[in-house]
Amino acid sequence: MWLRVFSQERTARDRLRSGRAACRNVLLPAFDSWLTGGDDANPVGIGVVIGTLDWMFHEYRRTWKQKTAKRLQPLSPGQCRVHETGIKMICEYMLKDGRRLGTRRVSSIDTAFADDLFEKLLYKDVDGEKVERRTTVNHAMKTARGAWNTISRAHPHLMGLQSTSRDTPHANFDELAAFRTKAIELGYPSLATGVLIG
Repeated sequence: MWLRVFSQERTARDRLRSGRAACRNVLLPAFDSWLTGGDDANPVGIGVVIGTLDWMFHEYRRTWKQKTAKRLQPLSPGQCRVHETGIKMICEYMLKDGRRLGTRRVSSIDTAFADDLFEKLLYKDVDGEKVERRTTVNHAMKTARGAWNTISRAHPHLMGLQSTSRDTPHANFDELAAFRTKAIELGYPSLATGVLIG
């Protein structure tokens, strides 16, 4: 009996120590990463940081088995392999500061950066000789574009997009009449009629 009680207390202490370690080594760094916007590049390797390229591709992978308006069937294993090759090429690219490109925030990537990345990925060093791999890099960029288009619809704020929706002011009757008069005066009677009908 005493042995069982002692064993249970020891197990509880071990769980408590394990929980503290997990909190110190995983949860607190993740919280710090969230507070800084993920700029610390996830140093403890705890998984995908939301808002990074790794996260965007992770979310994109989850859509491969779904049917969409453009894709009537889930992706085939071959298509998945092509996408994975492109994702690996892009995310594993090493930046000048020694970080993987996959740890970079999606919102920090612009057209100029993507063009520069394309140029850098285009040639591979094979036995001291530069070999062009245009088809592979084109596929990688198409994968990135597909991921961006898919995920930006679901998470525009995490992708750095801002809503441009605003109320369009409607003309009152006096403004409509003035527009119609001016359109007829300029020789556009059909436009004046169209505006009146609309």
